[in-house]
Amino acid sequence: MEKKFYSLSAVLVSLALTGCGSDSSSNDNSECHDPSCFAHTDSGRLMVSSADSAALSVLNLENNEVLDTFALTHKASSLYASPGYRYGIAMYRDDDGLVEVIDGGQYQEDHGDHLHPYEKDPSKLNVSIAGANPTHYEIHAGRGAIFFDGAEGVVSKVVEFGDAQLAAGTANSFELASAHHGTAEPLGEHILVSNKGDSASSLPEKVDLFHFHDGDGFELDQTFDETCPGLHGSFTTEEGSVFGCTDGVLVIKEGDNHAFMATKIANIAAIGDSRIGSFSGYAESHLVAGWADDNLFAIDLENMSMELVDWNGAAEDVTKNNAHMSANGEYMLVLDSTGTLHILSGVAEHEHDAGDAHDAEQEAHGFVYQTSIKVLNVMPEPVQGHAGLRQPRVSMVSSPAMDFAYVVDSVTQQVVVVHLEDAEVENRIKLSFTPAQVAWVGIASSDHDHDHEDDEAHNHD
Repeated sequence: MEKKFYSLSAVLVSLALTGCGSDSSSNDNSECHDPSCFAHTDSGRLMVSSADSAALSVLNLENNEVLDTFALTHKASSLYASPGYRYGIAMYRDDDGLVEVIDGGQYQEDHGDHLHPYEKDPSKLNVSIAGANPTHYEIHAGRGAIFFDGAEGVVSKVVEFGDAQLAAGTANSFELASAHHGTAEPLGEHILVSNKGDSASSLPEKVDLFHFHDGDGFELDQTFDETCPGLHGSFTTEEGSVFGCTDGVLVIKEGDNHAFMATKIANIAAIGDSRIGSFSGYAESHLVAGWADDNLFAIDLENMSMELVDWNGAAEDVTKNNAHMSANGEYMLVLDSTGTLHILSGVAEHEHDAGDAHDAEQEAHGFVYQTSIKVLNVMPEPVQGHAGLRQPRVSMVSSPAMDFAYVVDSVTQQVVVVHLEDAEVENRIKLSFTPAQVAWVGIASSDHDHDHEDDEAHNHD
């Protein structure tokens, strides 16, 4: 059978590469070369987009002061960190969509015998990626992938990259055969990409496997026979990749000699007429959190099973607003419709400490409710969306360097700082503008994994 290659294209503006001890931008007035003056336990920086204007501010989390504010071309629809946490990725979701990149200014380079840390002023890179409706953004194994849904007369495309490519002004990009609301999971030399197939809706129903070849681009290796009707939501752990389907969860695992196999975990009775359509997870685990409307399911990729779990301590009359796996995998965070943050055990704890009865219970059930704290006194007013009037999703993120989470309070123009281990509000950062989206950038602690991500924030409807 003839192999089909999808051509690689450099879609970013060229940038100057940097050497040891040099900067990648002109504002190099605060670079630190001595590891003793820039420890991995430093707080990092927080990028916050404005709800009212096309602007993005970078906060120094050591003192909560704004380091700089940058003009964007459009108001950011979403904001994420790059795979290595150095850059902020501001996405504008529209038919004339655009992705812009901001350098957070804190990063490290591998010098062979040590990781060399740097600190400099944040800056906006002369880098942008144009395309119709950039929506889903996924990270795994130090690589990121943005799926552009396309538009009428414009096919979907995938842009794949790592931090080094963003610094160099390059990325790998290829177009698909048609437009659809899809997703892509980067897997090093491979990438899994949704395939519209014969679906009559905007949601795809199949998954393709591509293999990257230098100079030739992406080669289509196979289209999996196992279908995934109404595919929405995806995530990858060390055990495999999951995709949400109307009839269950599609699981794709890599075996010997890069042989990939696709199987299905069928929906259990507790799902009812709903379906799992988004995920939260941690790369170094076999457990993934799957959401079917307001119900949380622990998906076990070792036993190929799913189980309904309690996420709110049986609180009544509350619905899920947003969910996030903490960057170190130790906590599962769920913000409800009343502004209460529910803290559950994550997956890192019972992956490594299954010694006593409580840990054994966590291992058996996946996510165990711990406590709840009020973080937002007033929730934002419902807004009109394509599915009707609904409460806006509140942005939140966690630090991979310290045990803190950050929750946007747009009503009072603040960012709420939550200490996760103590389960209490540590601080409220007052802003001079209405915040919309947040992303943490900086240098992750050495014992925190860089391949975490939560798909709940990434999977827009």
